[in-house]
Amino acid sequence: MKNKLIRKIKTAIIQRLVIFHQYFHGIYVRIAKKKNTPMVFCVGFSKTGTTSIDRALAKLGYRNVHWLRGAYLEPKKGWIYYIKKSPFDAFSDYPIYGTGLFKKIDKEFPNSKFILTVRNPDSLVKSWKNYFSNAIWSLDSEDK
Repeated sequence: MKNKLIRKIKTAIIQRLVIFHQYFHGIYVRIAKKKNTPMVFCVGFSKTGTTSIDRALAKLGYRNVHWLRGAYLEPKKGWIYYIKKSPFDAFSDYPIYGTGLFKKIDKEFPNSKFILTVRNPDSLVKSWKNYFSNAIWSLDSEDK
């Protein structure tokens, strides 16, 4: 029971920190956004180095977002509309690689750049298993 409560508290804290960070990061990038910056999209699957690419893009001065908040739900007007209206010029991880979205992005943003991250399939599967079995929302928790 105590572990279940601790897990819920950790989840709530992490969710609030992510929202807090993205909110203020969004304000910052609106202020600092350069005009005519080519869009950059990292189209690799999760656990293939997308976080490292995201950090590198930030160091290079891109206004970037890694795994769009609420990305598991497509916006009512679609991802292309969402990306056009966003203050960011670099995107990585889901939903960018999902369901062929990158093909639509390529048509909509003709001068954009794409970075494909890859990983050995056996290593990737092992990493996914490890990540999802240790995640706060893990299906392997004692809450089953």
